[in-house]
Amino acid sequence: MVSLSELSRTPNVSVTSGTTNFEQAEREHNQRVLKETNWVLGGVSGAAAKLGMKRTTLWSKMKKLGISRAS
Repeated sequence: MVSLSELSRTPNVSVTSGTTNFEQAEREHNQRVLKETNWVLGGVSGAAAKLGMKRTTLWSKMKKLGISRAS
């Protein structure tokens, strides 16, 4: 059994910074895959397939993360 004190959050850890770091890492990874596929989203060798998601899911993530070809 785990005591409640062991489950308490470390004071120096911020949920917001973790989210930002995760989103930044996700953005960078997706951008790298998009560049590798010459910004082709769909198809067998497209970015969505390489990332293991549907094209529409990738499109949504790009919008959420602010990824565009110009970025």
